[in-house]
Amino acid sequence: MRKLTIIKVLGVLSIMAWVSVTTAEIFTISPPASLDSCDEEFENMANALQPGDELILTDGVYSQGCARSIVVNGTVDNPIIIRAADGASPLITRPNSTSPSSNNIEISGSYFTIRGMRFQYGSSGVRFFASNNITFEDNKIFDTLNNALTMNSGVTDSHIIRNNEIYNTGLATSGETEGEGIYIGKHSGGSEGTNHLIENNYIHDLRATSSGGNDGIEIKFGSGGNTIRGNVIHDTNIGQQFPCVFVYGHGAEPNIIENNLLYNCGEAILVTADAIIRNNVILNSSINGIHLRVQSPAPNVQNVTIVNNTVYGSHPVCAQLRIGSAPNITVANNAFYCEGSTAIAGNGFANATFANNVVRGALSGVSIDNLQFIQGTPAADNFVNVLLQDFRLLENSALIDAGSNSTPDFGQEDFAGTARISGSAIDVGAHEYSSTLSPPAPELTFAGPASVDANSSATLTWEATNATGCTASGGWLGSRAVSGTETTAALTADTSFTLTCTGDGGSVSESLTVSVTQSPPDAPELTFSGPASVTANSSAMLTWNTTNASSCTASGGWQGSRAVTGTQDTTALTADTSFTLTCTGAGGTVSDTLTVTVTQPPADSDADGLLDSWEQQYFSNLDQQGTGDPDGDLLQNLDEFGAGTDPTNADSDGDGSNDFEEVQAGSDPNDSNSKPTPVTPPVEPPAQNAPSSGGGPLNPLIILATMMYGIRRRR
Repeated sequence: MRKLTIIKVLGVLSIMAWVSVTTAEIFTISPPASLDSCDEEFENMANALQPGDELILTDGVYSQGCARSIVVNGTVDNPIIIRAADGASPLITRPNSTSPSSNNIEISGSYFTIRGMRFQYGSSGVRFFASNNITFEDNKIFDTLNNALTMNSGVTDSHIIRNNEIYNTGLATSGETEGEGIYIGKHSGGSEGTNHLIENNYIHDLRATSSGGNDGIEIKFGSGGNTIRGNVIHDTNIGQQFPCVFVYGHGAEPNIIENNLLYNCGEAILVTADAIIRNNVILNSSINGIHLRVQSPAPNVQNVTIVNNTVYGSHPVCAQLRIGSAPNITVANNAFYCEGSTAIAGNGFANATFANNVVRGALSGVSIDNLQFIQGTPAADNFVNVLLQDFRLLENSALIDAGSNSTPDFGQEDFAGTARISGSAIDVGAHEYSSTLSPPAPELTFAGPASVDANSSATLTWEATNATGCTASGGWLGSRAVSGTETTAALTADTSFTLTCTGDGGSVSESLTVSVTQSPPDAPELTFSGPASVTANSSAMLTWNTTNASSCTASGGWQGSRAVTGTQDTTALTADTSFTLTCTGAGGTVSDTLTVTVTQPPADSDADGLLDSWEQQYFSNLDQQGTGDPDGDLLQNLDEFGAGTDPTNADSDGDGSNDFEEVQAGSDPNDSNSKPTPVTPPVEPPAQNAPSSGGGPLNPLIILATMMYGIRRRR
């Protein structure tokens, strides 16, 4: 375990007459040199933290190929913090895949905080096991194959999940997939999640291909006491159409759904039981704005208050209320604006309490009575700017003081945090009117490229409205005008740029991450050469040279590792052989194959020095020996074979000189125009006891001496 920075802090706690000393440490770590290790420093150090410790991650990529699990236990007085370094946005990731495998990170423990991280990939991005009092804030979870954040593997209690961005879920392409943003509890109960605060999160672009769905936030049967507040959730309709918020109820305490902005949902809010739904702004659902119904395994609808919500836009139905005989249902002070479609539909209305709901659109099962349901005036006469999603009330709005103060659970603040009640009665809808409209909140458009090549710059553009100034942080720093264009320095790594713009109506912040695409390394090149052929039982000299390669491997007729440049003799070859060399570098792999043909020497099956083909040519058999002289010209067969003469003809070229004489004289026995130089024999002395001229037999010794003399002269 590497400790780059350690700061010891002594805290002194006095308990009664005893004094205990707690030592806390601060650890700072950097991304690993090699990714996807199964022995990850981040995981190891997180699991070793003690109460009061702090673990800081600098910017960069922390990738783990194996499952990543941390168990961290602080105390209520000495919580543990795991966070990004100031200005950093470390990426916690794992190898990408299209098929669900391990989760990105699995978390257990108590009393600790995780802050400022980015979690990419994994089956689930972040999965909480049995745990309590964990704060998960200012993080991003994205590009998950299934759900983003889950709490369905053990009881969880009193977590704070806030200021996070969750997006691009359910990306698996192998089989069906779910893509919930936040998923708490199990479908049939068990692993309940209780007393969680889920606030100010931005959840969007969720995908699913199965009936499991792509809900923004889903709280399962038996989980209660949770608050879903101030979240912006949209586009839960990719692949499947599921609610932005789905609550089953039947827990020990009601779940509260308040002050959320929900749009482009399958259904904005689907609830069965034990819920308070208040001060939400709901826009343009593809099925229903608010839907109340039985959902298995919840046994029945009960104990639901729907109060002071603004539901506007192109919903087929603003409020689908399947109440039946359900007890304790209250629907009051809502603005249901579904012109061109249906404002209210459902059944069991006689068993519910309705009061002061202002409606625009068709009604089914109820009617305008100016008590329970009031005919609304046009939206433009009541709201500041519906096109900009500004549903604050105009000064002359008919919704002002139009609500019922006796409605329970309407809350102390409206959608924007303005105190209820400002006039004689509570206002209808999600906003409470103030005589002085608060300044409009600033809005910011911030754009730039998703990626650039390494060592290239990125051009950032922005425009803020209702703002007086902006401040840059992250990959750029300092004050900025409220609109502009700026080119960054050359980027060498993924970089996050944040722009915060402030006006009288508050602040708005946007972040943009520019990924850096590293230029691919040069591909390796290989030159590989050797002889095209060799004689049997001879070796071949192989030569090779590479560029952009770090290693080479031989296969085929040779085996094993080779240097990137070299020369090598093969073993003696007896048959045609292919030699392959494969060389690898950062830019890839290159391979080349050379085939060496083996030529066999002429056959001499009887090992007499004479080729079988030569013997067959002249004798039609292999019976001759190298020392034989069948034509009697004093040249043995081996000499005839070497001279290329006919062993059956003493004068191969027919020039009158036998082959032996021509070989001895240096003339060509195969060319009739090449003859040996004549030699004049010496005059011999008369022989003793010579016969008379009348003739008689010659002395054989004289004849032999004469022949040998001539032979010596010819040599």
